[in-house]
Amino acid sequence: DSLVARTKSWAREAAALDCVRDDVAAKLEQVLAVRRGCRKMQAIAQTLRAGEFSPNQGQESLRCVKESDGAGLEAPCKALNCYSADERLDVALAALRRRAQDCRAELAEEARRVAAARRAEVDARRETRRAAEAA
Repeated sequence: DSLVARTKSWAREAAALDCVRDDVAAKLEQVLAVRRGCRKMQAIAQTLRAGEFSPNQGQESLRCVKESDGAGLEAPCKALNCYSADERLDVALAALRRRAQDCRAELAEEARRVAAARRAEVDARRETRRAAEAA
């Protein structure tokens, strides 16, 4: 639940996220990995027919799937909420994907600039040595 909230927050400021410092690709992969893991756990629970479980887990209350939408906070959970049908999360993930794609392009361009600068530096040293040898 808290990761979903953070993801939506990141998406609101996606364009301002720094490609290196904020590691947009890692943020996106983290959310996708948690979502995949949740779906796998749902499938396992369905296979085992685990039944109901308490929404109270430690200090937090799960926002799980309940018998009906109107069920109270203390009603037992039927399944984990993997946010598969959360349109706002899908929009947030799309914004992070776009930013991650932009970051890949920015980082690739920066790597090309660094490589070109290094090549130019090596070439300049070679030329300096050649000139010194010729003198």
